[in-house]
Amino acid sequence: MTGLIAWEDVETVGGYLVRVSGRNDKPFRFMPDTAVMMPDDIHATIVQKPGGQTTLKASLAEGADPTRHVRLPIPGTGSTYSALAHYIPEANTAWLHTHERPGDPAKALTVHSLSELIEIAESTYGQHLDPTVAQRVLQGNHPTPSMLYMRPYPGNEAT
Repeated sequence: MTGLIAWEDVETVGGYLVRVSGRNDKPFRFMPDTAVMMPDDIHATIVQKPGGQTTLKASLAEGADPTRHVRLPIPGTGSTYSALAHYIPEANTAWLHTHERPGDPAKALTVHSLSELIEIAESTYGQHLDPTVAQRVLQGNHPTPSMLYMRPYPGNEAT
C-alpha cells in the first residue's frame, strides 16, 4: 500500500498512508502513526563487512535539500472520532479532516503548536482530537517505527 500511495506516475494516486482499526461492533478509528518525511535525493550504499555484518550508509547528494519533517497524525476522539489532523510542526502547518465530512478536502491551518491546533479544531470546527501520541513524540519519546519504506529515485538506486 505504501508503494502504491507513493507512486507519482498516476495523477490520481497519492497522499499519506494512515492506518485504521475497527470491528463490526466498533466503528473504525485512525491510528496515530508518526511519519518522517525525508529529503528526496538520498544516496544509499550497502556495505558488507567481514563476518557477515552488513550496514547501510546513506548520504545526501551534493547540493540536495536536507530538510526533514515529522508528520503527526492526530485522530479524532469522542463524538468526532472520524476527524483526523496531520500536523507538521517544523512548517507550522496542519490539515484537518472533519468527522462529518472526512472525504472533503482538508482544512489547511497555520498553527504554531500542538495545543493551538487542538484549540482551533475544537473552537472553530467542533472537532475533538486526541493529542496523546503527538505530545509524546514532541517531548522526544519516539515510538519504534513499525515500517521503513525507501523508494529509490531514478539514478539514485542503492548499490
